[in-house]
Amino acid sequence: MNTWQTLKTQNTLKIMPRDLKVLKLILQQKAVNRQHLLQTLFQNRADGLMRVSDIYVKRRLNILASHGLILKTTEPYGRQKVYCISRKGVGLLAEHDPNISINTKAYRPKAFEIAHTLKLMDLRVLLTQTGVALDWIPERFIRSTLNLPNFVDDQGIPDALYLDTDSNWVALEYERARKDKGRYETKLSRLMDLIRNGADSEIRPKKILFICEFDLVFRQIFSLAMPYFPFVEVMTFEELNRKLLKGEVHS
Repeated sequence: MNTWQTLKTQNTLKIMPRDLKVLKLILQQKAVNRQHLLQTLFQNRADGLMRVSDIYVKRRLNILASHGLILKTTEPYGRQKVYCISRKGVGLLAEHDPNISINTKAYRPKAFEIAHTLKLMDLRVLLTQTGVALDWIPERFIRSTLNLPNFVDDQGIPDALYLDTDSNWVALEYERARKDKGRYETKLSRLMDLIRNGADSEIRPKKILFICEFDLVFRQIFSLAMPYFPFVEVMTFEELNRKLLKGEVHS
């Protein structure tokens, strides 16, 4: 079982603009690791040179943790640190960002959720850095910022929405573990409702993309999704990487 930890200190902390970006990204994604932050927010130095070490990132995260703004734990079955935002961190973010409510809950993923959460962030980094995703709305912000129709329930909320290069929104689902047939059928039906009716007045996904970690999960979802082709595309994580290398992932 993971144990989120934070250390308290009375020293004054000068909040930098990038600290707020770090807090917001962690709030959006629920949890990230150091590599995620290095790839997204710390990739370039102020002088334009590329960072070659995560030492600075590690030091800054330790400072934020020591002031109680973020919490950290160790990834299950791994050694890397994982970070989530604390209630104090949400409060600080709300003071600087009018789109963040002071009542927003600080979320600490459970041990069994961490692998799924980190993989979604892997996908966000991969699709944004390859230029496939121009904008990204994670599941937590889909719930809190979009004016979702009444028919949308938990099964109808994707893991993320991203804007592709044709300015179309894509509903992204990442599946790691095999589930029962009925659950997938319900998920597909609810996500198709988003295509028919829209997520809100401005966002209507044109496509659903399932990314599967394992071939067994891929085969199950692929067979169930066939009646919804071409609105639904199903691929493994390995296939996604191959298509990105060949430039075949566009919309």
